[in-house]
Amino acid sequence: MTAKKRFIIFLVIPFLLIAFTYFHFCGIKEFGDSNPKFTKIEKEKIAKLEKVLKKANSRYHFNGCVLVAMNNKIIIDKCYGTADFEKKDTLTTNSIFQLASMSKQFTAMGIMILKENGKLNYDDKVQKFIPNFPYEKITIRHLLNHTSGLPNYLWLVDRFWKLSEPPYNDDAIRILNSANQYLNFESGKRFQYSNTGYVLLTSIIEKVSKMRFGDFLDKNIFEPLGMENTFVYSTVFKDNENKKMIPGYRHYSRGYRKLPKTKFDGIVGDKGIYSTTGDLYKWDQALYGNKLIDKETLIDAFRNGRLNNGKKVKYGFGFRIKEDQFGNRIIYHNGLWEGFRNSIMRNIKDKTTIIILEHTNCRYKYRLLREIEYIVNGNL
Repeated sequence: MTAKKRFIIFLVIPFLLIAFTYFHFCGIKEFGDSNPKFTKIEKEKIAKLEKVLKKANSRYHFNGCVLVAMNNKIIIDKCYGTADFEKKDTLTTNSIFQLASMSKQFTAMGIMILKENGKLNYDDKVQKFIPNFPYEKITIRHLLNHTSGLPNYLWLVDRFWKLSEPPYNDDAIRILNSANQYLNFESGKRFQYSNTGYVLLTSIIEKVSKMRFGDFLDKNIFEPLGMENTFVYSTVFKDNENKKMIPGYRHYSRGYRKLPKTKFDGIVGDKGIYSTTGDLYKWDQALYGNKLIDKETLIDAFRNGRLNNGKKVKYGFGFRIKEDQFGNRIIYHNGLWEGFRNSIMRNIKDKTTIIILEHTNCRYKYRLLREIEYIVNGNL
C-alpha cells in the first residue's frame, strides 16, 4: 500500500466512525422517521406547524406534546415546555400524561372485546352485572352512547364519601345505588355526557372478566399493541405509582401551581389512563385493522348512537363523531382533568391524526387544535 493510500485511509476511517456514532447514538431524528421522505407540500406544512407550536409555547404558555400524522406518516412528533416546574426538566416524547376523558375509548374497547368473546351484549341490562342497581331499563348501550340519564357520580361521591382514603369504582356505584336519585331523563330519550356511565362500564368489565380493569387493558390492549408507556393508575391501588407520570398544573400570572390528587383519582374508566403521543399513535393505527377485534365489531365504535325516537347522537362507543368543513367524518375526543387538556382527532378517510397532550390547563389548546387542523387540511 502506497503512502498516499495510507494517508487517505487514515483520514477517512476516523470520519466514518464519528459519523456512524453520531447518527446511531445521538438519535438524529427527523419528523416521520419511519418515512423521512417528505413532499414539498408536507415540508411546507411541517414548517407552518412548527411555527404555530413555538408560538403556542412562547406566547400562550402551552406545555405539551403534539403528534400529527398524514397518510400513515408522522410529520410532527414534538414537545414544548416543561414537565416538572420544580425540577425544571423539559417535556419529551416519552413524557406520560393523564388522558382524562380520552380514557373512555379504551373502556369502550374493553366492552367490545368482551362482546366479541360472547361474554355480554350491548343491549344487556346493567342490572344483570351490578347487584342492587336501581335503574332497571338502562342497558350497556345507553352507557356507551351517553344516553342513560344517570346523575353525576362526582357530585354524589363529593357529598356522601366520608372516609379519608379515596373510593374505587365499586364504592362510587354503592353510593349511586343507595342515593335514591331520580334519572335526569328517561333512558334513551336524549344525549347527556356522563362520566357515571363509564364508571359503570369499568365495573362491568371487572365483573365479567374477573380481572382488575388495569390488568384487563394491559392483557387485551396495551401489551398486544406494544403500548409500553400506557397504563391505568388509581390512587386506591397505586400499582403504577413509580411510573414517570408528569403532574398536572394550573397556570397563574405569577407561575404554575402543581395540582394535588383528589378523592376522585381512585376511580377509573372515565379517566385514569396514562399514555404518550407515540403510544396513542400505535392505538390510532391499530384502529384501522383488526388487531384487537374484528372489523365488523369495530364499526360499532364509529357508528352514531340513536335515541328512542331514532334520532342520531354525535357519539359512538368512546368517541365523539362530527363532520369537518369538507364533509369528512371525524372521530375525536377531548380530555380535561386537573390541569390536563388533551385531544385526539382522526380523519378516517384521509388517515390523518392529530394528538395533543397538555398538562398546565392551557386554554389555548383548543384554538391550537383548530389551527393544526386547518394546516393539515391544506390551509397554509
